[in-house]
Amino acid sequence: MICRVKRKFASVQAIPPLTVIPVPPWRDGNDGEPLQKFNKIFKTGKPVRNPFIVRIALVACLAWAGASLPAETITFGFEAGMITNVLMQDNVLLEEAPDLNRGACGSLKWSGASAAEGRVLWQLNSAFAKHIPPGGTITRAALKFVNINAASATTGSVYRVLKPWTETATTWNQRDVFNYEAWDAPGMRIGKDLAAAPFIKDQALPAVAVSGMHEFDITSELRFWMNSPSNNFGIAFIAAPNAPEIHWGDANRGAGNENEMPRLEIEFSPAAAPKTRNQ
Repeated sequence: MICRVKRKFASVQAIPPLTVIPVPPWRDGNDGEPLQKFNKIFKTGKPVRNPFIVRIALVACLAWAGASLPAETITFGFEAGMITNVLMQDNVLLEEAPDLNRGACGSLKWSGASAAEGRVLWQLNSAFAKHIPPGGTITRAALKFVNINAASATTGSVYRVLKPWTETATTWNQRDVFNYEAWDAPGMRIGKDLAAAPFIKDQALPAVAVSGMHEFDITSELRFWMNSPSNNFGIAFIAAPNAPEIHWGDANRGAGNENEMPRLEIEFSPAAAPKTRNQ
């Protein structure tokens, strides 16, 4: 999977904003989570090797100036040539091909057609929490899919997934074909494989042209995953009965199609600056 991480800092008073430059590749640590190395550089171009020193210095300066830490936005996107391990994974379960794994197919089919449903799975590795500083609060998380075919208006819901699955071993019938572990029911059963109720219910998606975008607010799920990473099995997008078919680009579209890949924007407020003695 190829991925880019951007971070934006809102400028505060006369303090210069930080620019974060991701240095590939991601690597698995002993704990199985991906690790990322950053060089944080001020506008002067001088590297600051320890990101915690940067934050401590920023907190101290803001406290002295009587200001609060700036809000920040992290964008998990995709960029050609930056190879990573699984930061995000996705899959599509097809009713008409119940034993076919489509984790690397290049598109995510979402459909409510009778006997031809397409249900989309998406998961963010819990290591994303390492990008949120201690005490930080997620204020918004928007998952955006790019439409790769013209689509009619449609409707669907998004559920929390309750059981583990993988991009390379999950089908309509099986959540793990290699270990012969089936879903509670083909296509996932609501209340068993998925939460009993969706956290996004009957969201209307507008008709879009090619390269149009559909956006989902998954703020509540990221907060849940931050507090309970062991229960992060991702989310499932299920179209309403007989809803028109749409196709989103997925994370395997290839180096030449980075603009068609899904992206996630996370906005968060850092921890409040400590009070000075005079406050």
